[in-house]
Formats: sequence, C-alpha cells, structure tokens
Amino acid sequence: DGYGSSFVHLMDAESGEWSNLTFGGPSGGGSDHGQLNTPHGINWDPRVDLLLISDRSNGRLEYYQLDGQYHSTAVESGSFLSQPCNVDIDQASGLALVPDLDGPTYVMDGDNQLVSTIDVPGDAAAAGDDGFQHPHDAIFLPSGDVLVCTWNPGRLGLWRKVVEES
Repeated sequence: DGYGSSFVHLMDAESGEWSNLTFGGPSGGGSDHGQLNTPHGINWDPRVDLLLISDRSNGRLEYYQLDGQYHSTAVESGSFLSQPCNVDIDQASGLALVPDLDGPTYVMDGDNQLVSTIDVPGDAAAAGDDGFQHPHDAIFLPSGDVLVCTWNPGRLGLWRKVVEES
C-alpha cells in the first residue's frame, strides 16, 4: 500500500483476491532489512526468481520470496541510490533500470552493480527543457532505447542507446 502503512499485500493471481498475506511495514515504515518504508515499485526479477522491491524511503532495493519472506538486499542504503522508484529488467541483456526520484535513472548489471547513469534532468536541461524532474518509471524498449516517465510535471522522455565504435 505504498504511501499508506508501507505494507505489501499479496493477491491471488487468478482471482485477484487478497491471499491473506501481508508483509513489509511496520505501519509508518521501518528501516530494518525485511521492513519497508514507502515500497514504491514491486517487480519480478527473472534473473534470480525473486520479488525486487524498491524501498524508496530507505534508499535500497530488497529481494523477497513469494511467501513474503525477506531474502536479501540487492542494493544497500547509502549506495548510489537515493529514492528508487521502480526497476525494469531487460531479460536479454540482464540489465536493470532504476529511476530515482531525486533525478537520475541508473543502469545496473546482472549483479546489481552500477554500470551507467542517465542524468534525466541534466540531459533535458541541456536540450533546453527543464520539465524533466523526478523520474518515476523507466523501461527498456525492444531497440535498447530507454523511456523515462517523470512526475511533476508528468512527462515521457526517450533516451536513445548509443553504441560507441572501437
């Protein structure tokens, strides 16, 4: 319930009904591993077959099993992340995109190590548009390009994949 009490409620995939499983929290948010504070993005990571949760207010990404049990931390607080909002994983390359509310969108490798940073506000300002603030979601397109959705104001931006020739 993201902005509410920082709990994740598991629903039945077929019926859409609540499965009587809730995890995360506590109400108002917690900071211990296995606790969440503004769980903003919940994604399936096919690289490890676990839920990957963007624990935004704790500035980290955490893995959970489908029964709600904490598994491990993918990216610790105090790393390059500030306020991760979501994760998109490109299954072909194993790369992951993490938009951060404070501005950048990060590209991580299959071991969740930082490999590149997209400076969403800076790139847009350099192009003469200062309306690209607060990335909230980002996805890989089939071409390898990246689409970033920003909040306040709501905008979509396209960043093209550039391959450097050696």
